[in-house]
Amino acid sequence: MGELCYTNKKGNEVHLGITKHALARLEERWVRLHGEPVPGGAQKWIECNFKNAVRITKPTPALKKRLRKNGGDSMYFRHGAMTFVVQNGTIVTIEISRKGDRLANNSPLPEVRK
Repeated sequence: MGELCYTNKKGNEVHLGITKHALARLEERWVRLHGEPVPGGAQKWIECNFKNAVRITKPTPALKKRLRKNGGDSMYFRHGAMTFVVQNGTIVTIEISRKGDRLANNSPLPEVRK
């Protein structure tokens, strides 16, 4: 298993865990977006792709709304079409963030985009 971490503002490495909810949401949303299961499984995909994710720091109106919804201590990291939501050293969920595909985050939309 790969080590999930990011470097905080002070330059310290912060190690992350992953909730079962985050794994389940990635699997569900991946199928909606791509029409097939996550290649190699959700855990492996997160381990391979989180290291390439970029922290979202600019407080856009949409980000401000999400911070109110998810809590002020939330951080967002984006990689490709997906956004990792991190709280207290744990990836708590993974959302589709690509413009035009965000509605697929909501259940029970069976939307598939290829």
